[in-house]
Amino acid sequence: MLKNTKYTIGKVMSDSYISKGNGAGYDYRFKYKSEIMKNHQNGEFVFGRRYLVAYDSTNIKNGFLILDKFDVTDSLAKHHIEQEYGDYPQGWSLEKIPFQYDKSDIEYEVRMYVQSKQ
Repeated sequence: MLKNTKYTIGKVMSDSYISKGNGAGYDYRFKYKSEIMKNHQNGEFVFGRRYLVAYDSTNIKNGFLILDKFDVTDSLAKHHIEQEYGDYPQGWSLEKIPFQYDKSDIEYEVRMYVQSKQ
C-alpha cells in the first residue's frame, strides 16, 4: 500500500460502537472509482465528519484506512471540493492534497498504520 498510496475523502457514518467481528470503532465510507467502499475502524472520529482516506491506487484489496487526525470537513467548501451523490470521487497523490496539513505528518500516519498491521 505504501508505494501506490492515494488519498480521498471518507465520511464517518456511525458513532463508536463495539462489534463482535470488528471490535470497537466507527463505520465509514468513501468512493473508489465507481464503488462505495465501507469499513469499520477505531479512532478519534466524530459522526458525520469527513476525513482523509488513504488507499492503494493500484489494488484496493491491498488496503485502505481513514485518518482520524485529518478532519477535512470545514476545508471542503474553502477548496471548492464538491460531493457527487454524497461522496467525493477525487483522488490525490500526497503532493496534490489540497488541504493545509503537513504532508510528512500524513505520510507518517499511513506508514505507522501499515507497519502495525504487519
